[in-house]
Amino acid sequence: MTDARPPRTKDSTAVLNNIGVLLHDQRKYKEAEEFHRKTLEIREEFLPPGHIDITCSLNNIGNILHEQGKFDAALEYHRRALQMHEDFRISDHLACARLYDSHQQALRICQKILSSEHPDIACSYNNIGDVLHKQGKYKEAHEHHFQALEIREKSLPADHPRIADSLNNIGSVFESQKNYTRAINYYQRALDIREKVLPVIHPAVAHSLNNIGNILNKQGNYVEALEYYTKALETQQKCLPSNHPDIAACYNNIGIILKHQGN
Repeated sequence: MTDARPPRTKDSTAVLNNIGVLLHDQRKYKEAEEFHRKTLEIREEFLPPGHIDITCSLNNIGNILHEQGKFDAALEYHRRALQMHEDFRISDHLACARLYDSHQQALRICQKILSSEHPDIACSYNNIGDVLHKQGKYKEAHEHHFQALEIREKSLPADHPRIADSLNNIGSVFESQKNYTRAINYYQRALDIREKVLPVIHPAVAHSLNNIGNILNKQGNYVEALEYYTKALETQQKCLPSNHPDIAACYNNIGIILKHQGN
């Protein structure tokens, strides 16, 4: 019988890493983590200490752990990656800027290395905006997300998914401020791009549908909200595992709507 697994060489890590990224995008975190751990194991075996690919793998694992709510473990991997960069004196390298994810230092380093309209500058503005949003600093969060959007609109195609991400993030801040009219406008613009450039069953499409459903629900427009929640659920069931929390949340949202309708 032929072994279909990639050979254990440094070249095979690109395949393993890409599979891990794909699974991560599909929110199959356990499987994604397994592929990224295997990638890390091989890279540590074949590459010299401090190699950028090793720190990339450490970061990938940290990101997955973070999204699973395993914050202490995630922090450990991010710290290992950052320490490796600092030990090998590449803290001013662009890759290290990405390791400072969501910190002002990332923005300063990117501004030092890149042009003012480079997409990686937008990523730093976006990450800082996310943190400010979580801290309830909505005005500052908006400033950073709008800056990210402006750069992305100048440097990327008009229908690029990253532009949709910025539009979605701006809508999310407006939602937190209970400015539902503006929130739904940005959510709809994000959905328009995602439906145009992403597969129909992509999780990001479902996320946009759910976001619009949430706004309609909060506005008391239960009939339309139910339509969006139903579309979101149908999409999630095709691209996410059956026990995924997003599916459970969507079922819950539909249940709330049906309760409002007396069903």
